Amino acid sequence: MGIEYELKFRATPEIQLAIGQAVQGEEVIYSMRTTYYDTPSGALSARKYTLRRRMENDISVCTLKAPVKGHGRGEWETHCE
Repeated sequence: MGIEYELKFRATPEIQLAIGQAVQGEEVIYSMRTTYYDTPSGALSARKYTLRRRMENDISVCTLKAPVKGHGRGEWETHCE
């Protein structure tokens, strides 16, 4: 199990442009389509679990996220069909 820590930042369009200009390397574009799953009664979300399937450039990735002590979340991920 990995632990996920998520940080969110706010940046103006000017700052975003400056970051883009400062980054070196080839630009890679990912196409993502995400579907979230739960039981009809909402049992997963009631326990703060997240189950999703994400198509990333036609590759299916299934992820389960679960609460852990502290500020992170437990994360299990696998390629699925």
